[in-house]
Amino acid sequence: MSPAAQLDVALIAGRAPATIATAAASAGTPRVFAEVEVALDTPDATGAERVADLARYASWTDRGRLRHVCSADGLVAALDELSRHVDGVRLHPLVLDEDLPVLSRLVLPALSARRLVARPLPGTSLRSALGPERPANRFAAAAVQEETR
Repeated sequence: MSPAAQLDVALIAGRAPATIATAAASAGTPRVFAEVEVALDTPDATGAERVADLARYASWTDRGRLRHVCSADGLVAALDELSRHVDGVRLHPLVLDEDLPVLSRLVLPALSARRLVARPLPGTSLRSALGPERPANRFAAAAVQEETR
């Protein structure tokens, strides 16, 4: 069995949407999520200004992920385009306390309006939200064999 066949979700990196689309198509897994780094415009500065300001102290390490330095609307449009190729995204905000408020106030509601994201229901797990089958418990089978000896 190939390693991809054992995965429920593959995390795909790539610096361009076309790279991500190609990697997603060949992943061989039930679900594919793209890795996306974001630096969003805030009320105090644009994403580009924030990146430049932080670069004075340390560089933003290139991890080979798609990067969006833009407004909330720009990110929503990019995620809408990505949704044609992947099942979800894992966002990596540049600065949590600056980007998370923009994500929660502007990006998530816009994605919800486009029906690209759904609010998780209380008591649900990631497995139940994504829908993959529960794998067989290899330890349960070993315990049954042990009991029959």
